[in-house]
Amino acid sequence: MVDSFQLANTTFSLNPLSTDGFPQRWYCGEWPEWLGWTHIISDLTIFVSYQLIPVFAIIYLRKKKNISFTPLLLLFGAFICLCGLGHLIEAIIFWHPIYPLAGLVKVMTALVSGITAFYCFRLMPKALNLPTIAESEARHRTLFNAIPLCVMEVDFEGNVLMMNKETEKVFKYTQSQLIGKNIDILVPDRFKKEHQKHFDLYCENPVDLKLQDRELLAKTKDGKEFHVEIAISPSPDRKSLICSIIDVDERVRNQQKLDSKNNEMRSLFSFGLLGFAKTKLDGEILEVNDYFLSLIGYSRKDLESKGIWWNEITPANVLEKELKLLEKIKEKKKVGPYEKQYIHRDGHVVDTLIGISLIAEDEGICSCCILDISEIKNKERELQKASKLLQKALDEQIESKEQIQKYVEELKYINKELDDFVYTASHDLKEPLRAIGGLTSLLLHKSKESLDEEETKLLLDDVVNLSKRARDQIDSLLSYSLMGKHQIKIKEFNPKELVMEVVNSFEFQINERNAEITIENNFPDLISADKSMVTKVFENLLSNALKHTGQDPKIRIGTELRENVNYFYVQDNGEGIKKEDQEFIFKIFKTLKPGAGNTGAGLAIVKKIINSHKGRILVDSEPGQGTKILFSIEAGI
Repeated sequence: MVDSFQLANTTFSLNPLSTDGFPQRWYCGEWPEWLGWTHIISDLTIFVSYQLIPVFAIIYLRKKKNISFTPLLLLFGAFICLCGLGHLIEAIIFWHPIYPLAGLVKVMTALVSGITAFYCFRLMPKALNLPTIAESEARHRTLFNAIPLCVMEVDFEGNVLMMNKETEKVFKYTQSQLIGKNIDILVPDRFKKEHQKHFDLYCENPVDLKLQDRELLAKTKDGKEFHVEIAISPSPDRKSLICSIIDVDERVRNQQKLDSKNNEMRSLFSFGLLGFAKTKLDGEILEVNDYFLSLIGYSRKDLESKGIWWNEITPANVLEKELKLLEKIKEKKKVGPYEKQYIHRDGHVVDTLIGISLIAEDEGICSCCILDISEIKNKERELQKASKLLQKALDEQIESKEQIQKYVEELKYINKELDDFVYTASHDLKEPLRAIGGLTSLLLHKSKESLDEEETKLLLDDVVNLSKRARDQIDSLLSYSLMGKHQIKIKEFNPKELVMEVVNSFEFQINERNAEITIENNFPDLISADKSMVTKVFENLLSNALKHTGQDPKIRIGTELRENVNYFYVQDNGEGIKKEDQEFIFKIFKTLKPGAGNTGAGLAIVKKIINSHKGRILVDSEPGQGTKILFSIEAGI
């Protein structure tokens, strides 16, 4: 150690590493060795620690993006580095008195610390508004539970780590029951093996994934299965997976119902009673169903290769009328139903009812519903021909007065039937077709817009029901017309045995209504009539009685004598029929209770059969007293 040090002639240098004029710290005063090394080791330890802290901060900043107050953290890092550097110089000065460098570092430290303090002052209000960790967790939990979807966090083993309240509500598991359990507890048993395979495959390369398969099913705690959509993504730290699950069961079931209705509609257009066509006002046929193609005798290949134009399949004598209708369509947007003839590919004429609606005015596109009425028109022509023949016979002055009277009566009957057919073709059959055309046009028009699923279902239901109604009316009308062509075959048979056979054939309907059927024992042993036609009479009368009775139906079938004439009857305990309505019920397509299964043709057919057997039909009924329908058959006819 040096006892003294002379400073009298010392000179200073601007070199920060200069040691001129400064003694080593060991020689500044009397330093015990242990005290010096205590300072040295402490300063070096502080230096190392101060340098590591910014390194850790930099690593953290690189790992965590979008950290708040990043400039402040950088200032703190610089401040700590400079502080550490100051402690390193303090240790070095024990051997190398680089006091200029020490002073420079302190100046830099002072500047950085001042800037840091000022920055802290400016950020203090913002920092004070930051939530604490507890507050952040509470807010996160509140938001997590407010999500209207099932949200879960699972690890890569499939174990549930966290879940929200919606998950509890949908799956009916509490958090304590589900957290820690494998997610396959929510998978139906038959899918668990496949689920685990897909889950393991996904975990090898987790990416954002959305699963929308209609057959994707989940199950609740009580075992109820429902359709779901699942979105799955890796968490930001890629240490877990975030799964969101949406209950789409109602949507899928509605879609399935809608698909079913669409399939039914497509089936109706493809194979049903109606022809369907989409055409342009200039006559080009754009699209048709198979039924319409079969109606005009062309193939789909004909339509696709060379096209079909309405003027090519319309008789020349009505073309002018069709052109006028085109102008009417442009003005009123729809026309019909009206009778129209098409030329079949083989040359014969096809009679139809057609309704047309303009569905795309700018493009001039129309939708057409076409109903084949050839059978009806043929029957009408037959009746007209028969009427002319009878009129001719009368004109030739047939000598026999009885024969003349017979022809007159037949002529009146045929003319009445002809009037009924004309009225039916022009009115009753047009009404459901008109409604079908309107609904179909509305459906096609709205398909270009956002169509509500429920609205679509209602429209399709109406179209299908109206089509079935038209089909039932056609079938009933044809059955009615065929009665006029049926050759009566007279034979003897036991009427009671026939009634028992009819009742047995209605076993299902009788059991369904829990009806009580009583068959009297006063039937004659034998009668002479057309057995098949009498069977049809009893079938229609029994069917009517079952339809039009309320609870506890009671039906009685027997015979009674009136004015020396034996009448068969079917009696029920239903609502009864007003006097003024008792003739109305025997007209074709007339019914007091319109609805499913009631075409209004049954009693018209009954009356036609009784008339063909030269019998009478009577109605005994009062409102609230039930109905008794009686009929007689002339023996041997």
